[in-house]
Amino acid sequence: MARTSSSAKRVGLTSSTLELHDKAAARFKHSSIPVKETADLELANQIVDYMAWRMASMLLVTLAVVAVATHADAGGNYGASKFRITGTVLCQDCTKNWNAYAYNAKPIAGSTVAVTCLDKHTGRTVFYGKDKTDEAGVFNVDVPYDLNSCHLDPSECLVRLASSGDQGCAVLTNFNGGRTGEKPSRPYRSGPTEVAYRAGPYYSTLPQCDVDDDDKSCS
Repeated sequence: MARTSSSAKRVGLTSSTLELHDKAAARFKHSSIPVKETADLELANQIVDYMAWRMASMLLVTLAVVAVATHADAGGNYGASKFRITGTVLCQDCTKNWNAYAYNAKPIAGSTVAVTCLDKHTGRTVFYGKDKTDEAGVFNVDVPYDLNSCHLDPSECLVRLASSGDQGCAVLTNFNGGRTGEKPSRPYRSGPTEVAYRAGPYYSTLPQCDVDDDDKSCS
């Protein structure tokens, strides 16, 4: 009967891993390195057992990571009853220097961000929610996974910037789909109580900074 190590029993090794374990043990036993003491042979067996345990542990961790990624791609709810969509609304001022314009856009409090979720089978609107940004320009919209016998998939939701809280910086741009809408993709936080997705950041700008892509006055 083939020998099965105690570590193999603990982690439930597959037959292929056990075969590697036995081959490694055979190499130790038939090595040209002299083993003069019983303690040395026992130590060699312990090393082989430890190597087998490490291989099995790494395999289990890899399988767990793949399972979580697959669950995320499938829009799984991880046991949570709702998911949250969060992001920021900022003002881009083209009259400032480049660093200020590109990297130091200021948060806009009181901006409205809306979330619309559709039934993927019928295409009808099942959920509509909105939130106003706080002083840091942050919005949070909570969406239930199940509503009126419909299961809501985050990929069937559209997030868009509805209005700016700063009248001086109120021209909505389409950066990150601010005007036309953006669909959440991968969650950045997941757990049994909440799954969270990021959206945006969304930007408003000043009237003099607004550029009409369809402007052909110079053509």
